[in-house]
Amino acid sequence: MPRPPLIRHRHKPAPERFFERELAGEEAPSLATMQSLYRSSGEILAREPWQTMNEADLVMVEDPGSNQMCFCSILGAMGEVFAVHVHLGEAGYRGYLKLHSGEVETTGEFLAAQCSLYAEFERLSRVKGLDRAVLQHLGDKLKPGRRVPIFRSIRTGYHPWHLTEGEARTLDHCVRAVIQVWDQFRSGPEADYWTAPDLYPLVTAGGEIRQAPAPRPATPMPQAAKLDEKRLEKLRSAKLRPRKVLQVDHFYGGAPIGEAHERKMLFRVAMAIDGETAFAYPPEVAAPQDSTGDLLARVVLKAMETGRVRPGEIQVRRAEFEVTLEGLGRALGIPVRVAESLPALDFAKGQLMRMMDPAGMGPP
Repeated sequence: MPRPPLIRHRHKPAPERFFERELAGEEAPSLATMQSLYRSSGEILAREPWQTMNEADLVMVEDPGSNQMCFCSILGAMGEVFAVHVHLGEAGYRGYLKLHSGEVETTGEFLAAQCSLYAEFERLSRVKGLDRAVLQHLGDKLKPGRRVPIFRSIRTGYHPWHLTEGEARTLDHCVRAVIQVWDQFRSGPEADYWTAPDLYPLVTAGGEIRQAPAPRPATPMPQAAKLDEKRLEKLRSAKLRPRKVLQVDHFYGGAPIGEAHERKMLFRVAMAIDGETAFAYPPEVAAPQDSTGDLLARVVLKAMETGRVRPGEIQVRRAEFEVTLEGLGRALGIPVRVAESLPALDFAKGQLMRMMDPAGMGPP
């Protein structure tokens, strides 16, 4: 009986660009850029800089491609996560400072504060799907037991996602700059760049390394809520039941929102709660890019309209929220103030988060 013909399984040729479906509407990373990023990531993995550096030993990098300052942090000193994390510009640096100040308590808050890129080195056994396919296309032999790089971008209010062409170039440039600093640091004790608080090595666009102070990121100015005069006039003339306090806040949960092959938004919601009875008025759901002031104003107006109530005071958690609602409060004749605590709202928030997003309640 003749033998069946031998079927040879051939690997598909590497694509010219990766993640085109996942990055629809954006420039997907090219094969050449991903090859360069893969090589630089392999070089830094071989050096294991986390053996000497910790995540507070920042490396500042001038990125000529994006025309912004990048703040690079090495993770791995604790032996759990091994990565190069690049915080982008002022927004990224603010997120880094917020994380290390202890303000961030949940996964949602962590991601909402991020504007960053990273290369993380995972055990091959944990790398699946597209990430594994990319490694194959880049020539990785996929030998068991090794750590291999995966690459991600975190945009404010979104879950980690695949890199665009520009993001991949920036990450590659920053990884190479960190290698340059680490090699110089290891060459002799005179190259210790972290000798004083807030002084870090800076790799200029021209490739020079010098010690420089970290810039102080500007505090974003709160944007006042837009006022709908017709809606306000209806409330001013309506017969509403007086209530003492309305507690108002907005927050992010870690639950992903989006289709399988698109960047996932964070779950974001605003709540208004009766401060005495803990009665929850209808919440407002928002996208990450929505104005916080407008979101808080909408939930206040919805509470007054649906509950037919007029609070004697609106309480918020932060000074910037007080600023955003000041005009609304003045238009309604209701004072807005920052309260030391919002117990009724925190109770309702906890209940909602446990129902909608149990994983997002823990630390990042």
